[in-house]
Formats: sequence, C-alpha cells, structure tokens
Amino acid sequence: MEKLKLNPKWEKTKEEIWSEKFEELTSSTSNKRQNYGLKHLFFALSSVAAILIVSLILFSTTSYQSKSGETIDVVLPDGSKVVLNENSSLSYNRILWSISRKVEMNGEAFFVVKKNKKFTVNTNYGNIEVLGTEFNVFSRVTLFEVLCYSGKVAVISGDTAVIRMGESVTKQDNKLILTEVKLVGEQPEWIDRYYKFEAIPLSSVVLELSKNLNITIELDVKNDYLYTGKFLKEIGQDDMMQIISSPFNLKVKKTETGYKIFE
Repeated sequence: MEKLKLNPKWEKTKEEIWSEKFEELTSSTSNKRQNYGLKHLFFALSSVAAILIVSLILFSTTSYQSKSGETIDVVLPDGSKVVLNENSSLSYNRILWSISRKVEMNGEAFFVVKKNKKFTVNTNYGNIEVLGTEFNVFSRVTLFEVLCYSGKVAVISGDTAVIRMGESVTKQDNKLILTEVKLVGEQPEWIDRYYKFEAIPLSSVVLELSKNLNITIELDVKNDYLYTGKFLKEIGQDDMMQIISSPFNLKVKKTETGYKIFE
C-alpha cells in the first residue's frame, strides 16, 4: 500500500504565527489600558474643574461691615442702592448676581431696589422678596422688622405677610404682626442721624444703644415696656439714658462700663 505524504500548505513558521498572535493580544491590551487611562484623566480633570468653579463662586463674595457711628452707602451690580446703618453687614455674590439677585444682611439697612426679576434679602430671622420697591429692614437678636416705603414687600418668616407703603411687619412670639405706620419723609430717619423707635420693647432699645455706643447698659425692670421716641445720635449718652427711661419713671445710674436702668 502506498504511503500518503501530507505537506501543510502554510508558509509561515510557528514562530511567525506566534509572534503575530502575541502582537494582536498585546495591541488589544494596550488599547484597553489607554482607554482606561483616558477615562481616569477625564474624571480627574472634571473634578478639578468642578473644584475650581466652586472655589471661584465661594471667593466671589463682596461684603460690607459698618462700625459704630458709621453708615455705608452701597450700589449693587444692577444699580439698586442700600444704606447700611451702624454695626450692620451686607454681602452678595458677584458671579451669581445675574442669575439671582440675592443679598445676606444683618443689622439695619434701607433698600432702594430697581425693578427687575425677584430681589431677595436673607436674614437670620426671615427673608424679604420684592421686584422693585423701597423698604427698611431691622434684623438683630431681639427684633425683626420690615417697613415698606413704596411698592410691595413679601416677608417670609414661618408665615408670609405682604405689606405695602406705610405698613410694617414685626415678628413677635413666632408670629408676623402687621401694623400701619405714619411715614415721615422718603427714607428712615436714622439716615439723617436720628434714633427713632416706634412701640419697641425697651430691652431692644437698650440692646441697640448698647451695641452702637459700645457700652454696657443693664436693664433691671419687671416689665418690658414699649418705648416710642426720637432723638439725635449726636446727643450725650447721659441725655440718651434719661430720654429712654423718663417715660416710665425709671432711674439711671452710671457704672464703670456704662449705665444701669432700674425701677
């Protein structure tokens, strides 16, 4: 029987075939590694960009702080104006302003807002929302009050109250109390260097004077009387103490750090 002899028809050696297959394998692995690296690079760059954007926003805040006996005039990016009373603060973000007209404040300030999209004043005790109007905000530890000089103002603090020209809203016992006020002039009298209080608890009056005069005023009374009065900021401290205590027949004693008012 004749023996058959089979001759394979490939022309490449086994070394060449192995080399080609190994090259395909390493090329595929290299591409996978490259794509994996590019994904990690993309996520890293995205994270850096996000951090830079957040940092830019956080460090784009403009702030104002008035001292005792000082008022500050502020013009906002849209042309709205704010007058800060003494010992008050105001801040806003320059970058976000075109998106949202929003300011943070503490103390007392008079706002003249240009009509545009919503304008918001944030305080520790409540927020005020308007489109275009003039109003005064007092926001300190013991008192939150908003007085409207023109237009319409929405006050939000637990409840919501809408006030118009000649109306004010105060927060008492976690409730918003709306009252009518007789306006004298087109702006608050404190801008003209007056202290003016309208049915304000005597403790709040004492706290305001104590802070602005940088002295200690001790109030030792059984009732928290409601005080109404007006006097120039430039008068002497002794006269101020007599003005706020005499309507209630209270006594005033000078101390090493300030005054004591008692019955």
